[in-house]
Amino acid sequence: MTYSVYRRTVMELFLVVFVSAMFSLIGCSQTAKAAEIPVSEGKSAVASSVTGATYSANQAIDRFIQTKWAAGSLQLPQWLTVDLAQNVHVKRIETVFEHVDSFYQYTIETSTDGMNWSSFADKSTNMELNFPYYSDTGDSLARFVRIQVLGVGTPGDGASIYDFRVYTTNEPLLLLSLNDSCV
Repeated sequence: MTYSVYRRTVMELFLVVFVSAMFSLIGCSQTAKAAEIPVSEGKSAVASSVTGATYSANQAIDRFIQTKWAAGSLQLPQWLTVDLAQNVHVKRIETVFEHVDSFYQYTIETSTDGMNWSSFADKSTNMELNFPYYSDTGDSLARFVRIQVLGVGTPGDGASIYDFRVYTTNEPLLLLSLNDSCV
């Protein structure tokens, strides 16, 4: 994980706590909502190759930005497949690659049986940086979700993913919503 991603995450958390405290002080009521949990969290993942146990495929779906999947070689393409354990409507996928200062070219495919695949997102010609992450939307019934890394913008970098998050909603849920009533 790069320092800038970590710093931004800490600052966002601080901002949420600060705003909550300020609204409490001035007497506005607030309603907290639970954070959105990806359907991929806690499921199993496999990959085309891994650098070692420290960088296994499951490290990409644990929601810990300090862990990652790293392919065992720089040769591309490399792939990561998540088994969601049951069919769900996949609507959004967020991918946090290791190098935020580089672009990644990839495809994301979905499948109900792990053999027949349909395209969910095609970024095979992408040249945009991935800061803070790539977000792809669609609507696909799937049990399996596979990302294939086809290209990396910086020579010498390989396929490496900090977080691969699969969601059943199109838009991220707000961590905190405030209603209009103030005392």
